[in-house]
Amino acid sequence: MKTKWFNWSLAVIWMTFIFCLSSVPQFPVQIQDPWASYVSYGAHIFLYFVLTFFLVRAFNSAGMTLKKSLVWAFLIAVLYGATDEFHQSYVPYRSMDIKDWLVDIVSALAVVYLYNYIYKLKMFK
Repeated sequence: MKTKWFNWSLAVIWMTFIFCLSSVPQFPVQIQDPWASYVSYGAHIFLYFVLTFFLVRAFNSAGMTLKKSLVWAFLIAVLYGATDEFHQSYVPYRSMDIKDWLVDIVSALAVVYLYNYIYKLKMFK
């Protein structure tokens, strides 16, 4: 029981962290082009990879099979990424970017593929 609450707490805290980062209009250190997009994509990869991982653990600890946990974690991460991009459209100096959302999707999918590879779930046959 403690593990379930701990895993869900990690997922919710991470989602809150992402929301807070998205709420920052401008970061104190501005990265100059062409590196800005690489740093942004790297941040999205890291944030949504970790989010999906935490969600898989949370769903799995709640009693779902690993396959169902992966599907639900992927869907929640993708939807959260979409709502986060929409949220950014209301933050000054930030904008909604479909490319960022696509990177979020790829990051979430990477977690699914990694689990599939490690546990040989054969989800992609």
